[in-house]
Amino acid sequence: MHDICDMFSTAPSSKMTAQTRRSYDSLLFKMAPQVQIENHIVTACKAGKSQELKYLLGLDRPPASNRSKRIALMRAVQGASLRHNNCVRTLIDAGINVDAVSYTSGKTALHWALENDDFHGYTNLIMLLVDPACGGANPNRHDYNGDYPLTKIFSDSGSAPLGQHRLSALAILLKQANIDVNVAVPGSDNTPLHLAVRRQDSRAVAMLLYKGADVNAKNSAGATPLQVAANQFRGEMGSNHAEVLDLLLRHGAMVDERAGALGRTALHLAAASGTAHAVEVLLKHNASVTLKDTNGLDAMSLAVQHASKLTANENRPEDDRLSDHVDMMQQLNDATECGWPMKEGKCPVQIAIEDGDGNLLKKLLHYKLDLGSRYLGGTVREYAARFENDAAKSLQ
Repeated sequence: MHDICDMFSTAPSSKMTAQTRRSYDSLLFKMAPQVQIENHIVTACKAGKSQELKYLLGLDRPPASNRSKRIALMRAVQGASLRHNNCVRTLIDAGINVDAVSYTSGKTALHWALENDDFHGYTNLIMLLVDPACGGANPNRHDYNGDYPLTKIFSDSGSAPLGQHRLSALAILLKQANIDVNVAVPGSDNTPLHLAVRRQDSRAVAMLLYKGADVNAKNSAGATPLQVAANQFRGEMGSNHAEVLDLLLRHGAMVDERAGALGRTALHLAAASGTAHAVEVLLKHNASVTLKDTNGLDAMSLAVQHASKLTANENRPEDDRLSDHVDMMQQLNDATECGWPMKEGKCPVQIAIEDGDGNLLKKLLHYKLDLGSRYLGGTVREYAARFENDAAKSLQ
């Protein structure tokens, strides 16, 4: 990164036409009001004409006003091209303050640069602004909305992992010695780590954790990054989501932290959503199976109560759905040591109904088994109607 200034000094730039040069060399132009010269400076930046900009800045005239220089820098940054990047470099060489803020938004050049769509030169522009040998922009300055450069990277309307250009910008910012990785967005109090987890962006999460992001920071809802990840459990986990969960736990996430009106832990949310892989990972990291939410339900109760969320997922083959459900119930059963009878390939509901196990059925009903929930091609009650034993008949 330290060679970035030299790189721009040799980069191709726009050429000033002979006609433009003659116009600028004319006595009439040199005697023009200062405001006219400054308007030409802004226009040159907007058009990405770095040679014209150099000429104008080199005239034997009073320095341009701070307002004009700030507007010129904004136009150059928002131009989003290599030619405009050269204008930014020219302004930096002329001593412009890259941390000057917009009177209306409080944004600096770094905010505007990060907002650009991807273009050939996007990451070079970020480096040019933040490198201490060039712009030396402050990476911790927020705008009037409270957005910091680090949070600005995640603030577009998308929910997918960052594009490569924004991920590269994140890497550049995190290399700055004075970067604060735990800044928070006013109102939500989300940190960059919360925002990266919400996008299920495992690469961004890994980078932030490596830089020292607080893995247990809470937002205004009281949710840690682990809770944000857990609130996205939907039965089957994608590879990015699973990797994010693993990263948070390996970096010391408090596994039994509660959040939300129901006071649920990550294991509660995994069990209630039927996310078997998450249950397995959380139990390996010593998640408590005895903690209860504000409704008095523990993980096993929630797994029974919400079994339909897994078994009724029609986007997956029924055998796979049932296999995951059985696996999750087996893990919770082993962890709670409640001694439920378990058979390979069968969940407790099947065992209670098919084998006529009245005691097991009572336990399931105690754990809030919903007889109307979808189960194996129908409901639990309809499944029980296939059998003649007393336990099954008691459900019909």
